[in-house]
Amino acid sequence: MLKKLIKFAISVLIVTLIFLSIDLELLNKINFEFSYLNFFLITILLFLSILFRSFRWSFLMNDKKKKISITQIESLKLLLVGSSLNIVLPSGTGDIAKSYYGYKWTGIKERMLAISLIDKLIAIGSILFITPFAFYFSKNYTILIAGMLSILPFIFLYYFNFFNNYKLFNIPFKFISKKIKKIDLELLITHLKIPPSKILFSFILSIIAWIVTYILLYLCFNIVGLSIPLKLVIISIPFLTLGRLFPFTLNGIGSDEALILFLFSNNEFQKEPILIAALLYRLILMFLPALIGLLFILKKPNSNEIKI
Repeated sequence: MLKKLIKFAISVLIVTLIFLSIDLELLNKINFEFSYLNFFLITILLFLSILFRSFRWSFLMNDKKKKISITQIESLKLLLVGSSLNIVLPSGTGDIAKSYYGYKWTGIKERMLAISLIDKLIAIGSILFITPFAFYFSKNYTILIAGMLSILPFIFLYYFNFFNNYKLFNIPFKFISKKIKKIDLELLITHLKIPPSKILFSFILSIIAWIVTYILLYLCFNIVGLSIPLKLVIISIPFLTLGRLFPFTLNGIGSDEALILFLFSNNEFQKEPILIAALLYRLILMFLPALIGLLFILKKPNSNEIKI
């Protein structure tokens, strides 16, 4: 509870500093271009972003050999639950914590956790494959460093058993095993052994999902009258994505907006409309799916739900 209060306080502090640094009078002068076309595009982009992510998870989860089958609807429900949990959990870990609800609904424990872990790290690691494009246009070497760092957690997890053979890594693994007594660590490792073809296709899905997600940010810029090029938004994907993993705020509240302001505000683009676009982006991408996910969390599953 204390940690959540500290993170909430840091988020409030960052948001306060942001609002103190802008001209509040200019906020009232921002003209929104919220047409029916924009509403349609937002709906389509949000749907596609959620669809690609939920399909990636179900694609990894399903295994004919182990007779495990999760439908797209069921995967979608779990993704929305993860979105809701992300509001209160740091660094997007709600996408992993949703495995608890998946276990409650299905009775599948180790595979549910293993796939949720590897799915999250594929999402982060796919940033590596966007960084060459970003570097080509920006010539910013730190983007390459960000890309390399993004793939390391996935490599570590995917080759979990390999590292576990070394005494240096064996100690923390034993510690984890003792802490999570209800999880069969060996069975968990077994479920991490996913065919390379599946992994590759999941990375492709993830890259598409990120591009669709940040086109949504580009559209939010347009709605508040900013002519920020789509190319600039795509270039910023590595920083925007890794910045969301900042663990010291409540689900990136404040830090996300501060990062967007830092990356896009300059002499040509004012901070005030950028801040409004960032808040609109958060509302659409995070809070709307979270509200739907909350309904699934509060709903008591019945005997007809998610049978495997």
